[in-house]
This record gives sequence, structure tokens and C-alpha cells, in this order.
Amino acid sequence: HGGSVTGNDGLGMAKKQPKAPQPKVVVRRLISELTYDPENARKHGDADLEAICKSLTKFTQQTPIVVTPCGTVVKGNGTMMAAQKLGWTHIDTVVTYLTGNDLKAYSIADNQTALLSEWDDEKLSEQLVELEEAEFDMDCLGFPAEQLVEMIPEEVNDSPAKSSHKVKCPTCGRFR
Repeated sequence: HGGSVTGNDGLGMAKKQPKAPQPKVVVRRLISELTYDPENARKHGDADLEAICKSLTKFTQQTPIVVTPCGTVVKGNGTMMAAQKLGWTHIDTVVTYLTGNDLKAYSIADNQTALLSEWDDEKLSEQLVELEEAEFDMDCLGFPAEQLVEMIPEEVNDSPAKSSHKVKCPTCGRFR
């Protein structure tokens, strides 16, 4: 880990400032030239792969997978599996030059840090309502349909816009 020494920490000790990362070059590669990471600790079940396939189908590949110089996938094994399932022959990649324990730790950290984030339920619900009202195909979001129904307020699920032949219940106010 290189770094330049600049400034001090208030105690007269020099602080190391990290170097700015070098830009990564995205390279489209043949999937057949790449290999899955045999050390990958992350499992990709059928539901996960189906969700990734739906996302790739709707949005294409928006983030490159990360590979070693010899073509071993260290980030994006599930994306590559889904791409293969969809019949893709090429995938966007960037190369990492991490090695040894740094490479192993990066792979673990990349998977784990995504799990540590939380949804802002109110903002998520608002965005889901907007998508629902726009009649967006919610199937590509990665949520099971039952969970989406729970996250969208009943007023939206039961709004008259959903069906012109629904009737508002005078007791509870819901549309049926």
C-alpha cells in the first residue's frame, strides 16, 4: 500500500494520504477465456441467478466483473454465471493486480459489505410506488413478488387506477 506523507495528525505525526486509485480500463472479453474463482465463498442459488438474469436482460451489464490478469473472476462470479445462462459470449471486465491475501480479502469484503447496507424503507417504498404507478416491470428488481406487495402501501395496490371496475369499500376505504 503506497501513500504519500502529507500534513500531520495534530500531534506532530505525519499522516499518510492514500494515493488516488488509477482508472480502470473496461475490456470486453470472451467468457470462454475466463474461469470462476475456485476459492469463491459466495454461493449462487437458482433464485439468485434468476434475479441476476432478469436484471441483465432489462438493464444489460452496468458494472464490469473483476478478474485477475490470468482471467480468474474475483468479483462477479454470479454475473458471469447468469450471462452464460443467457447465452452471452462476452462480458465486460476490469483487471485487478491484487494478489495473495489482499485478493482473497477483497473478494470477501466485496461480498460482505453489500450485506451490511440497509434499505431506507420510506424512500424505497416511495420509489417502488413510482415504478408501480408507471407500470414498470417490477420483476427485474430482484425482490420476490410477495415481498414487493408487502413493501408497496395497500392504497397503491388497491388504487382505482389499477382497475376501472374496482369499488371503494365505504367501511375501510380500500378498493375491491
